Amino acid sequence: MTDPPHPVRAAPSGVLRRVWPYAVVGSAGVLLWFIVWGTHVQTIPSNADEETIGLTGALMLLDVVLGVVAIVVLPLRRRAPLMVALVTSVALIVSASAIGAAVVAVVHLAIVGTRTRLVLSGAVWTLAFLGNGVLVFPALGTSTSTGEAFVILLVGVLFYAVLVAIGRYRRARTETLALLRERAEHAEAERERDVKTAQEAERLRIAREMHDVLAHRMSLVSMHAGALTYRDDLPREKITEAAYIIQESTALALTELRGLLGVLRDTDERDPRDPQPLLQHLPILLAETRAAGLNVEVEYSGIDTADGQPVTTGLSEATSRAGYRIVQEALTNARKHAPGEAVRLCLEHSGDQLTITSRNKLPRKQDKSTGHGLVGLTERAQLAGGTLTVTQHSGEFVVEGRLPWD
Repeated sequence: MTDPPHPVRAAPSGVLRRVWPYAVVGSAGVLLWFIVWGTHVQTIPSNADEETIGLTGALMLLDVVLGVVAIVVLPLRRRAPLMVALVTSVALIVSASAIGAAVVAVVHLAIVGTRTRLVLSGAVWTLAFLGNGVLVFPALGTSTSTGEAFVILLVGVLFYAVLVAIGRYRRARTETLALLRERAEHAEAERERDVKTAQEAERLRIAREMHDVLAHRMSLVSMHAGALTYRDDLPREKITEAAYIIQESTALALTELRGLLGVLRDTDERDPRDPQPLLQHLPILLAETRAAGLNVEVEYSGIDTADGQPVTTGLSEATSRAGYRIVQEALTNARKHAPGEAVRLCLEHSGDQLTITSRNKLPRKQDKSTGHGLVGLTERAQLAGGTLTVTQHSGEFVVEGRLPWD
């Protein structure tokens, strides 16, 4: 049985990323060195003196040395971009092999440098090009006319302008990408905040719906269960009636809870068999409340009735549902905190406003309830575009809700 072959290890990508620019720069310098000096050597006449040959050899060697120096200082361009650009540009007076390093240095300076530094570097770059044609060529026996010097100067300026344009383009692209990345991160953060806000709002809505649906029913159950616990002198008929009310209230609470869960489930479907209660259903609520022993007087102002039900034509379902919950919570609050006291309920339609007012006498002994139900009703009224106020005036506890009639 043969052993599995050993996996081939790839060279670290970080090393290649750091080395390949210098390899490209060095290769470009070597290639240009051979082209320039190869062309020049072919132009040397066969009867050239030893001084010319020696100078040519010295300049060829100096070219190589300056090219190596330019590549060696190139890694410092991130900490001293102007210095590296100037050094590599000066090397161009003699060295053709330094052109690759000078190009990289100038492009980097265009990316990170200011306009003043670019102008200074450009002046040195242009003078280096001009110096190569005016000083080096004549020393090797090749004269340079004024026109040729002007062409060399123009080529140097255009070459430098192209390098600066490349660097500025890369700088603009980097800044644009950074701006887009920042905007994307900001948008993502905004989206996360919106999601958290929506989740918090949904939790509050669920809590409010839970309280509105179950508090009324559970208060009936609690009251009649308390009567059965502490009143051992009740006749058989009263015990049966209280037990029936407990059973009926529990069943209705479960029904309304199922309806609430149907509304809050993650689907757009709505079960038509589980409608949410509206103001038209007030007679049922009032009948249940009176059966529980609470005396409720109802007055309608500006609202017609049909078969005992208020006619709310033109009132939206959301506002009608909010109005029903305000009445329900007011009655539940009165039954819990002011048992035995009559409640006067008034529903008034005036102009484009529906006003719901509940009044009952303050109990002699007031408890320290947290009032979560009334707080939830205040939020519900505000969501419907209205207001809810709770006051104590002339020995009465008053709950007043104002909702838009739309």
